[in-house]
Amino acid sequence: MNVYALGVEKQYGELPVNASLFYLKHDKIVDNPIEESQVKSVKEEIGETVKSILSEDFEATPSYQTCRNCEYWSICNKKENEE
Repeated sequence: MNVYALGVEKQYGELPVNASLFYLKHDKIVDNPIEESQVKSVKEEIGETVKSILSEDFEATPSYQTCRNCEYWSICNKKENEE
């Protein structure tokens, strides 16, 4: 919900006070108060992740289950071929 709160802040210039999830199957609404400190933490985490991706600073975590469905399998030198 904090990521959505960031979108609201960008669009409207301020954080929402509350957000809600509506579970259709159970016809239930669950309120989620938005706390600025949590939104700030999520924003920082997203920023760090973006920096890592852009600088290609991440390690491959190959496993057979993951690698066998990967579109880059044919060109990857870290792939796992068997279980």
